[in-house]
Amino acid sequence: MPGLPCDRCAEIAPFISHLVLIKQLNHYMTENNQLKLKGLNDVHKIAHTLTHLDEYRSLVMVMSENDVPHVQHILSAALKKGSSVWQILTTLEDTIAETSSMGL
Repeated sequence: MPGLPCDRCAEIAPFISHLVLIKQLNHYMTENNQLKLKGLNDVHKIAHTLTHLDEYRSLVMVMSENDVPHVQHILSAALKKGSSVWQILTTLEDTIAETSSMGL
């Protein structure tokens, strides 16, 4: 009959649609895994950025709340040697501690 599959094709037709569904499922699973990985990478990037922002905020707070002697020289020297914000912050805190322990 026109429009109907032959007997042999009719026997395998359900398996072909099943194979198509499996192929689509594999495609969606792969896409899902890629999106999960991208989400994890984005979370890591955001956490890293927030850490840097927190370090800069701490640096600004230390500089605004304390009179650090020779702060321009300390910052200049630290930046020339490629120090991170965290290293600069530690240096300034050490300088503040030394200054206050000497009674200056």
